[in-house]
Amino acid sequence: MIVMMKTGKRVWSLDGGFDAATSSSNGLIYALTSSGTIYGDKVFVIDAGGQVLQQAKLGPFDLTLDGERHALWLVGKKIIKCDLDLNLLLELDSIGWCAVSVDIAPDHSAWIAERQHPDIANSTNRLVKVSPNGRIKRQWDCNGLLCACGLTL
Repeated sequence: MIVMMKTGKRVWSLDGGFDAATSSSNGLIYALTSSGTIYGDKVFVIDAGGQVLQQAKLGPFDLTLDGERHALWLVGKKIIKCDLDLNLLLELDSIGWCAVSVDIAPDHSAWIAERQHPDIANSTNRLVKVSPNGRIKRQWDCNGLLCACGLTL
């Protein structure tokens, strides 16, 4: 991971094969790595100077931060919600193959895009809305349609 100023000047770099990251208003970076599988490997908390403060083996494909609720949502094989110290708050095992994108709505629900795999039974293309307390509120079947690979709300 390389962090640069808007001018293009390098601030710091960190080895590790990072696949996705998000930053908080207090300057902390939450980043994930992959171990060569689609399900990911670890989540890291990194300070503004590039020092790893914490890590947890949670295996996500994507992540997003709900800064107002002090929560991190992770998706991949499962739907996971953690506090900002990476302590597990909830875990839903409702993904057939892989959830590939997550974002937070203004009501703090998580919107998740799941993808179908032709060789995986029970996998499907769908959008899922999950309440802040972990209840699946709604699902939309996207089979026959191209589902989003990246959500932005």
